[in-house]
Amino acid sequence: MAKSIKLQLEVELGTSEISENVIPDSILLEIFNYLSFIELSRASRVCKTWYRVAHDDSLRKIIDVRGKSLSIKQVWKLLRYQCTPILRDLRLKGYVFLSKGKPNWRRATVSQAVLSKLQKQCPDIKTLCLEEVFLGAHVNGNGLNICNFPRTLTCLSFKKSFLHCDKLFGTNASKYLPYLEHLDLSYCTLVCSHDMIYFSEFKHLKKLYINGCYRINDGGLEHISSIFCNLQVLDVEETDICNNSIIAILKNGINLKELYIGHNLITDIPFVTITKSSSLEILCLQNTLVTDCTLKSFADVFSNLKHLNIQGTKISEKKIKEHLNVKLPNCFVKCDKTFAKCDHSSAHWLCHQKY
Repeated sequence: MAKSIKLQLEVELGTSEISENVIPDSILLEIFNYLSFIELSRASRVCKTWYRVAHDDSLRKIIDVRGKSLSIKQVWKLLRYQCTPILRDLRLKGYVFLSKGKPNWRRATVSQAVLSKLQKQCPDIKTLCLEEVFLGAHVNGNGLNICNFPRTLTCLSFKKSFLHCDKLFGTNASKYLPYLEHLDLSYCTLVCSHDMIYFSEFKHLKKLYINGCYRINDGGLEHISSIFCNLQVLDVEETDICNNSIIAILKNGINLKELYIGHNLITDIPFVTITKSSSLEILCLQNTLVTDCTLKSFADVFSNLKHLNIQGTKISEKKIKEHLNVKLPNCFVKCDKTFAKCDHSSAHWLCHQKY
């Protein structure tokens, strides 16, 4: 886009060399809207004009600095010089995992003071992503609780973080985050089945990611059965759930659009048992024990399906052509037989947030 604008200006001015100062600030601002925060930082070093435009408050709605682990001192600088009242989305990375393989848990990334400053300085923040961050009170003494987080949050991600849900959330968690709709606890290995009790309080929750939390079993999902009817996206891949949980999800998840249950001991039983039509549009059965028997009633139950992942299952391509391709012609079926790691990052809500 920038090249086409520059070429147009060259034609109008009749010159092959043009200074960046000829481009109006309004055009630069429009171009910079397509850049990430890191790219903006680099662009601001080009010249004084670019520095001034790159620091416009309107370009500070999303700040994503997960490319590097940050200490509390660095986060304070970020809050002081970059975070403005217009900020809606902040994404940070901590020190749980380092290149040498040893976590540096003594270096905290957030604290009560940081969150308090964030809440006062950015009163309309909606999304907070703390990736690979230590939040355990007994580890670095920060004593964080969910009451310290901004009340305005609708999206909260603790992906790959170190936390104890009983210390962080506790009872009445929904009182402090009344608008929470999206919650991501992916690969927080300390999260267990008992912790699901705390999430059942979030009645407005629409998207829940607990994939990689291998301590969660059928009992854990039973704790959150009361919010199944509200969920639109549920990711329980690489947990310890079985058929009973899937039956409960399919029966009660009347608004469910995306369901990821791969890498679990799931058989044909849930899909043969359920006869009620489902609103699912995306279903991942990757590396489960599902067989051809499922397809007999599959197309009738999931008539709205648009994407189906059956990689690594026992479903044959012949049966796919006989059942799915005929009854669900608009459904994309991924059926490679090779083992593949779960990866739905491109469909994650963090990749599609707009303000």
